[in-house]
Amino acid sequence: MSDHHFGGGSIAHLSLSFSSTSSSLFLSFSLSLFPSQQGMPHKVYHGRTGVVWNVTKRSLGVEVNKQVGGRIIKKRIHVRVEHVVPSRCKEEFLARRASNDAAKAAAKASGEAAPARKRTVAGPRDGFTLTDVKPQTVTAIPYDIVKDAKI
Repeated sequence: MSDHHFGGGSIAHLSLSFSSTSSSLFLSFSLSLFPSQQGMPHKVYHGRTGVVWNVTKRSLGVEVNKQVGGRIIKKRIHVRVEHVVPSRCKEEFLARRASNDAAKAAAKASGEAAPARKRTVAGPRDGFTLTDVKPQTVTAIPYDIVKDAKI
Protein backbone atom coordinates (compact mmCIF):
# COMPACT_ATOMS: atom_id res chain seq x y z
CA MET A 1 0.00 0.00 0.00
CA SER A 2 1.41 3.37 -0.98
CA ASP A 3 1.60 6.48 1.15
CA HIS A 4 0.33 8.61 -1.72
CA HIS A 5 -2.64 10.77 -0.77
CA PHE A 6 -5.18 12.03 -3.26
CA GLY A 7 -4.53 15.68 -4.11
CA GLY A 8 -1.05 15.83 -2.66
CA GLY A 9 -2.15 16.08 0.97
CA SER A 10 -0.93 19.66 1.35
CA ILE A 11 -2.81 22.25 3.34
CA ALA A 12 -3.45 25.81 2.25
CA HIS A 13 -1.70 28.56 4.16
CA LEU A 14 -4.07 30.44 6.43
CA SER A 15 -2.36 33.74 5.60
CA LEU A 16 -3.46 33.33 1.99
CA SER A 17 -7.07 32.74 2.97
CA PHE A 18 -7.79 35.53 5.46
CA SER A 19 -5.90 38.51 6.66
CA SER A 20 -8.07 38.80 9.75
CA THR A 21 -10.81 36.50 10.94
CA SER A 22 -13.21 37.92 13.46
CA SER A 23 -16.73 37.16 14.51
CA SER A 24 -19.62 38.75 12.59
CA LEU A 25 -17.62 38.37 9.38
CA PHE A 26 -19.73 37.28 6.42
CA LEU A 27 -18.36 34.31 4.49
CA SER A 28 -19.42 32.39 1.40
CA PHE A 29 -18.75 28.72 0.79
CA SER A 30 -17.11 27.86 -2.50
CA LEU A 31 -15.89 24.81 -4.30
CA SER A 32 -12.31 25.97 -4.36
CA LEU A 33 -9.42 24.50 -6.27
CA PHE A 34 -8.03 23.14 -3.03
CA PRO A 35 -7.21 19.48 -3.63
CA SER A 36 -8.47 18.15 -0.30
CA GLN A 37 -12.04 17.29 0.63
CA GLN A 38 -11.37 17.51 4.35
CA GLY A 39 -13.69 19.95 6.08
CA MET A 40 -15.71 20.59 2.94
CA PRO A 41 -19.32 21.60 3.63
CA HIS A 42 -22.20 19.45 2.47
CA LYS A 43 -23.55 20.27 -1.00
CA VAL A 44 -26.57 21.97 0.56
CA TYR A 45 -24.32 24.76 1.84
CA HIS A 46 -22.24 25.37 -1.32
CA GLY A 47 -22.62 28.95 -2.48
CA ARG A 48 -24.34 30.04 0.74
CA THR A 49 -23.34 33.02 2.85
CA GLY A 50 -23.05 32.80 6.63
CA VAL A 51 -21.67 34.54 9.70
CA VAL A 52 -18.60 33.38 11.64
CA TRP A 53 -19.42 32.32 15.19
CA ASN A 54 -16.32 30.30 16.11
CA VAL A 55 -12.66 30.12 15.11
CA THR A 56 -10.59 26.99 15.66
CA LYS A 57 -7.12 25.90 14.63
CA ARG A 58 -7.95 24.87 11.07
CA SER A 59 -11.60 25.71 10.60
CA LEU A 60 -14.27 28.32 11.07
CA GLY A 61 -17.64 27.85 12.67
CA VAL A 62 -20.20 29.45 10.39
CA GLU A 63 -23.90 30.03 11.04
CA VAL A 64 -25.95 29.47 7.88
CA ASN A 65 -29.67 29.57 7.16
CA LYS A 66 -31.14 26.32 5.80
CA GLN A 67 -34.68 25.80 4.57
CA VAL A 68 -36.25 22.66 5.99
CA GLY A 69 -39.81 22.12 4.88
CA GLY A 70 -41.57 25.44 5.23
CA ARG A 71 -39.27 26.96 7.83
CA ILE A 72 -35.75 28.36 7.92
CA ILE A 73 -33.35 27.00 10.54
CA LYS A 74 -30.02 28.49 11.61
CA LYS A 75 -27.40 25.77 11.28
CA ARG A 76 -23.95 25.99 12.88
CA ILE A 77 -21.32 24.10 10.91
CA HIS A 78 -17.54 23.97 10.91
CA VAL A 79 -15.76 24.38 7.59
CA ARG A 80 -12.06 24.39 6.88
CA VAL A 81 -10.77 27.76 5.76
CA GLU A 82 -9.71 26.42 2.36
CA HIS A 83 -13.36 26.10 1.36
CA VAL A 84 -14.44 29.57 2.48
CA VAL A 85 -14.07 32.97 0.82
CA PRO A 86 -14.92 36.39 2.25
CA SER A 87 -18.38 37.47 1.13
CA ARG A 88 -18.97 40.63 -0.87
CA CYS A 89 -22.60 40.97 0.23
CA LYS A 90 -22.02 44.16 2.27
CA GLU A 91 -19.71 46.06 -0.11
CA GLU A 92 -22.46 48.15 -1.71
CA PHE A 93 -23.99 48.96 1.67
CA LEU A 94 -20.66 50.03 3.20
CA ALA A 95 -19.81 52.23 0.19
CA ARG A 96 -23.25 53.85 0.32
CA ARG A 97 -22.96 54.43 4.06
CA ALA A 98 -19.53 56.07 3.62
CA SER A 99 -20.82 58.39 0.89
CA ASN A 100 -23.86 59.29 3.01
CA ASP A 101 -21.63 60.12 5.99
CA ALA A 102 -19.37 62.24 3.79
CA ALA A 103 -22.37 64.14 2.39
CA LYS A 104 -23.75 64.74 5.89
CA ALA A 105 -20.36 65.99 7.13
CA ALA A 106 -20.02 68.34 4.15
CA ALA A 107 -23.55 69.71 4.70
CA LYS A 108 -22.88 70.21 8.41
CA ALA A 109 -19.59 72.01 7.71
CA SER A 110 -21.31 74.38 5.27
CA GLY A 111 -24.22 74.96 7.67
CA GLU A 112 -26.87 73.50 5.37
CA ALA A 113 -29.50 70.91 6.12
CA ALA A 114 -28.50 67.31 5.54
CA PRO A 115 -29.45 66.19 2.02
CA ALA A 116 -31.91 63.38 1.45
CA ARG A 117 -29.79 60.31 0.74
CA LYS A 118 -32.50 57.69 0.29
CA ARG A 119 -32.21 55.33 -2.64
CA THR A 120 -34.86 55.78 -5.30
CA VAL A 121 -36.28 53.23 -7.67
CA ALA A 122 -35.42 53.80 -11.31
CA GLY A 123 -38.72 54.79 -12.90
CA PRO A 124 -40.02 53.77 -16.29
CA ARG A 125 -38.09 54.85 -19.36
CA ASP A 126 -39.27 57.84 -21.38
CA GLY A 127 -41.64 57.06 -24.22
CA PHE A 128 -40.90 57.75 -27.87
CA THR A 129 -42.69 57.70 -31.21
CA LEU A 130 -41.50 55.83 -34.25
CA THR A 131 -41.54 57.87 -37.45
CA ASP A 132 -41.24 56.84 -41.11
CA VAL A 133 -42.01 53.21 -40.41
CA LYS A 134 -43.32 51.15 -43.31
CA PRO A 135 -45.14 47.90 -42.49
CA GLN A 136 -43.65 44.74 -43.92
CA THR A 137 -45.73 41.66 -44.66
CA VAL A 138 -44.17 38.36 -43.81
CA THR A 139 -45.51 35.22 -45.48
CA ALA A 140 -44.63 31.57 -45.19
CA ILE A 141 -42.53 29.92 -47.92
CA PRO A 142 -44.51 27.07 -49.46
CA TYR A 143 -42.96 23.63 -49.11
CA ASP A 144 -42.76 21.53 -52.28
CA ILE A 145 -42.01 17.91 -51.39
CA VAL A 146 -41.17 16.94 -54.98
CA LYS A 147 -38.74 19.81 -55.48
CA ASP A 148 -37.02 19.58 -52.05
CA ALA A 149 -36.85 15.79 -51.75
CA LYS A 150 -33.42 14.23 -52.01
CA ILE A 151 -33.47 10.85 -53.61
